[in-house]
Formats: sequence, C-alpha cells, structure tokens
Amino acid sequence: MMRIDAHFWSPAHSHELSEDDLWKIIDIVKEENLFRSPVLYFCCDCLEPIADNDRRCRCSLCTKQWHLRCIPASPDDIHHPFHSYHPLKLLIDVPPHNSKRECDACQEELQSYFYHCSMCDFSMHVRCSKDPPPPIVETAKCHEHTLTCMVRNDTFTCNACGTHGERCPYVCAPCGVMFHRECIDLPHVININRHDHRVSHTYSLGFGKRKCMICHKKVDWRYGAYSCSKCPDYYVVHSKCATRVDVWDGEELEGVAEEDIDVSPFKVIEEGISIEHFSHEHILYKIEDEDDIDIQRDGSIRCEACVHPIFSEKHYKCVECDFIIHETCANLPLRK
Repeated sequence: MMRIDAHFWSPAHSHELSEDDLWKIIDIVKEENLFRSPVLYFCCDCLEPIADNDRRCRCSLCTKQWHLRCIPASPDDIHHPFHSYHPLKLLIDVPPHNSKRECDACQEELQSYFYHCSMCDFSMHVRCSKDPPPPIVETAKCHEHTLTCMVRNDTFTCNACGTHGERCPYVCAPCGVMFHRECIDLPHVININRHDHRVSHTYSLGFGKRKCMICHKKVDWRYGAYSCSKCPDYYVVHSKCATRVDVWDGEELEGVAEEDIDVSPFKVIEEGISIEHFSHEHILYKIEDEDDIDIQRDGSIRCEACVHPIFSEKHYKCVECDFIIHETCANLPLRK
C-alpha cells in the first residue's frame, strides 16, 4: 500500500482535515491476500465493478473506492481537445445547478469527479478526459478512406447508424460523410438473436420505406443499417438495435464461413397438395377447413406438434393413420 498525495478530496471530509491534508486521504491499494474470500467493490464514479486483485483508490476515511482511471491526477484545470475554447475546471460530486448532468463525451450520468466549463455547460468524466479520441483513423471499418476527428461542437447525423451526434465527428471531407467515434468500428457481419440468418452492415439501403424488425420504428434508407442478404426486402434493423448487448453476441463474423444447413422440415411431393414431413413416415395431405368433413369441432382433434386443438386452421392429414398437424407447425424449420 502506498499513499497518493495527488488525489482530490471529498466534501464529506472537509470538516475533518485541514486544507493541506485534503490531498492526502486516498490510499492506492492492491489486495494480495490469496486466501481472502473475494469481495465485489464498485467504483464510485463509473459504477462498474473493481476486480478483486486490481489496484484501486480507497478513501482512508470512508468506504468509497475508485478505479485509477476514474480519479484526477491533480486539482488543476485542464485543456482538452474535445473543448478547446476554454479550460475545464475539476468539480466533485454535484453537477452545477441547471446543467444537463451528463458527460458530453459518453452521454452517461456524471458521478464523483468531472471537468466542467460553466460558460458552455460542457462536462466530461475524468476517465473520458484520459481517453481522448485519436485525431486520425487510418483503417476504420466504417469507411475506406482515412477519417479525421473534427473537434467542434457541431450537430450531425452519423452515416453509419443514422442517429444524432452533438460534437467531434469523424469526417471524410471528399466523401462528405460523418461518423460517431463509437461507430467507426461497427462490425460488418454479425449474428443476432432475432433472425435465422446473418445480417450485414450497409451504408445505404436504397430508396424505399422500411421498418426496423427489432424496435419497429422507421429506418432511414439514406443511412447505415443492417440487412439480411437472404431476405433483404424483409429483414432490416437499425445499426444501434442490431449491436445491442441483448441482441448481438459481440462476435464479428466477416470472413467466417456460414454453415449451410438444410432446415426444411419436409419434402414437397406434389406442390400445394402433399408433403413428406420429417416427423411422420407416411405422406401428408394438405386439408382446407371446408374440405375436411371428418374434423371434429369440439377440440378433441389435436395437432401432433403443438398439441393444441385443430378447429378451422389449415392442416396436413395422413390418410393411413390418425396423424394430423397444423400447417403452421408443419412449416417450422428444423433448426433456429
């Protein structure tokens, strides 16, 4: 354990220490007791877990802990490329009155330590200030040309995802396109849990009215989105929706061969009339409601697949035994 003198104080302790001591209340700690039961701590700034064997900053007067990346190195003002007009002042715990109370770099809520410009109502987490955007990106996934970070507070629409941005876009001047920092490395080919096929990112869908198959809101054809190459006119999703953590598994599949598996549940014997279904040894015949004079209307006849009653739905029936199945159940693929 060692003492760090360059850490800003918490207002909660201002009455306990002299002003000269306020920079000396934080310990840098690394737990090394291998026999101690793991304890999960959370950073008081980013609110993310602190790994049990990670170095962290811990206040010696209370239970607060922080990642090293989340604390300031000194109380001095800083000049940052994200806000080059004025210096940024370090603030603690409470955002200024009437401020928007979120970081202008990552749009997340302000917590313990942040920098602020009161003239422009510009705020930034300490951790974000330590990770400034690279001025030039030579090999972005989103575009074939070099991209340059335009350090300005200009609003724009990202060409990769079609959503609004407020500052510091990455631009390609010859092509007239702009991107969020987080969108310059959007994956090209992914597998999502809402569709049977892979979807690929495209930078223009072509003219037409389309709806996102995840959020069911309009997809602007002028901007980037994901679409399915096997059913492009049907399955389209917003870039932001497709890359949500509850939708995408995080794997880029560009260059990875896709399994070509036959998932058809039956072989057509006579189009629109009979099929050979994998679940039954005999040929099944398609029956319209009015064609089946033997069907019972009391719910006693049940589908062999879903075991729900068959009433007026279209279905397939075996003429050699009592096997019967809904048409919708017969069309279910072998694999999802």
